[in-house]
Amino acid sequence: MTDPKRLFPTLPRRAGESPISWLSRLASFHIGASTRDFCRLVGLSRAGVYRGEKTALAVLAEAGGEPVETLAHDALIRTARSTYLFRGHSLCSRTVVTGPARFCPACLEEDASDHPHRLGAPWAHRTLWQIRTCRVCSRHGLALAEIAAPSARSAMADFHALIGRDPGLISRAPRLVTEGGPLQTYVEARLNGARGQPFLDAHGLRDAINVTELIGLVATRGVNVNHVEAASATAEQAHAGFEIMTGGEEELLAFLGQIASDARRRGMKRFAPRETFGALHDFFARSGPGAAAEPSRSVFRDAVFRVFPYDEGANVAGDPAPAPSGVTLYRAARASAAHPKRFRRALEAEGLISAGDDRPPNFILLDSAGAEILAKDLRSALRFIDLPSYLGCSRSVAISLLKAGVIAPIGNGRAGLRRTGYRRSDMDMLLRDVAVRATAQDAEVTGWADLSAVSRQTSLSSGRIIAAVLNGSLSDIRSVAANVCRLDVLRFRSEAVREALTSYEDPDEICVSSAAAFLRTSPEVVVRLASSEMAPAGLTSARRVRWNGGERPVFRRRDLENFAEAYVFLSNEVRILRLFPSEAVRRLDAADISPAFPAKRVRARVYRREPRFFEAIRNA
Repeated sequence: MTDPKRLFPTLPRRAGESPISWLSRLASFHIGASTRDFCRLVGLSRAGVYRGEKTALAVLAEAGGEPVETLAHDALIRTARSTYLFRGHSLCSRTVVTGPARFCPACLEEDASDHPHRLGAPWAHRTLWQIRTCRVCSRHGLALAEIAAPSARSAMADFHALIGRDPGLISRAPRLVTEGGPLQTYVEARLNGARGQPFLDAHGLRDAINVTELIGLVATRGVNVNHVEAASATAEQAHAGFEIMTGGEEELLAFLGQIASDARRRGMKRFAPRETFGALHDFFARSGPGAAAEPSRSVFRDAVFRVFPYDEGANVAGDPAPAPSGVTLYRAARASAAHPKRFRRALEAEGLISAGDDRPPNFILLDSAGAEILAKDLRSALRFIDLPSYLGCSRSVAISLLKAGVIAPIGNGRAGLRRTGYRRSDMDMLLRDVAVRATAQDAEVTGWADLSAVSRQTSLSSGRIIAAVLNGSLSDIRSVAANVCRLDVLRFRSEAVREALTSYEDPDEICVSSAAAFLRTSPEVVVRLASSEMAPAGLTSARRVRWNGGERPVFRRRDLENFAEAYVFLSNEVRILRLFPSEAVRRLDAADISPAFPAKRVRARVYRREPRFFEAIRNA
């Protein structure tokens, strides 16, 4: 290759014009011949310019009077067989159009009208038109038209010749006025050095395009597609994927969770990640260890780990699976020696899994420590038939204790009295608490009545009386002997019982579980809202009672009604509108609406009941 002299007169390169297009215009302008003949005369490599080689670009810049830096800025540099470099970003063959030459009719008309010398070929091909994602001219808002050519190299190198043979192509080209999709806007901005989407910006531009289009393809057509088809994703499919990817890791994880949920509804009951995620599994699994598509690949692996019980070291999406952080429901149920359904109800009551989780036992991962404690409690649990002898009371007294809420079963008790288990530790605590209160009195046994007599005198159940003892409203109590813990040998002063248990109480009081049903939330949320941390704006409790070794609030109905009129629970609204909780949070955050109370979980968020809340959450 020889060093040519500076051509005269010079032909300015248009903004964004590719080097091979400028070369073709120089050839037509100076010698009226093809680029092949021009390169032979000046000692320039036509293939080198097409591939974006540094030496060829330097010679072309010297001959045409253009700074080599600006020429390289618009050069699509081929670094490997299927890899390109454009403005510092790595692109793959799926991202670059190497077939028909695309152009904007309005841009070519402007080229012809402002050509400085009115000679040669004025029409310039822009490098950005070769990026597959850019389907619309962002300057004129027209969809790009196409010209068929024998090969990609001839289409780009002799672009002016293709137009010059039939200039009517410009006027006949369809002029469809449209808007570029959000993915195209993002790609053009990122090629110009701008950033604005943290999760997408963490990817390479190649991966940001490929993953977004693949996610959109799966979201619109389902998982039963080939991931190679993402190269032909439409603008609408790219838009759908862009909405998910801009939501960040939380939105992508929610999307993958929805795919898994749909697969379970279709009847998937076995270990089948390929059948569940389809094209997404193929794409991320073939990326190779430590290769492309991060951090989306990490989010995908996390979603797979949540859905399927992997063993440590199993190969998942190219990487070995980490040690499991929990145990599956099936294995934990077997360790508990309890029926899986019974164990599941107990887990729901303890809050370890959600009540609406419809996954099979093999697909639910539990916290190892919590599941182990619950399994141990179930293994040593007392049956209801064993309670009278263990507590030293009659069966009717045990039923009264259960109805009064003094004792509570493991789980929700839906299995019935005979099949519900009770923790030994809770029963021991009950006996110890009653014994401590009984031995704290110094009065004599003379003149005291037993439990049955007090129940007959006051027309109250034995469980109600024991509940009053534990809640502290009745302290005038004593056992026959200090070392006796049997409930049916306790002695009471009738006057104290009558005064404590027949005094006026608000008949409209509501317990925690009823308050949760009234507000359509969980009991844990109700207890948190009634805590001192949420005062004074939280729930107002009428009083606190002893419950299961601790304390729980009791509410008045009017206080609950006032709270329901002032606040709204996010979980209720997303259930009505059938929204992902993350999507609802995104809409509220975009409208600058914050929760009324701090919450660690999305479903536990509570907002003020105001018009702008409903406008924000219901408007897409």
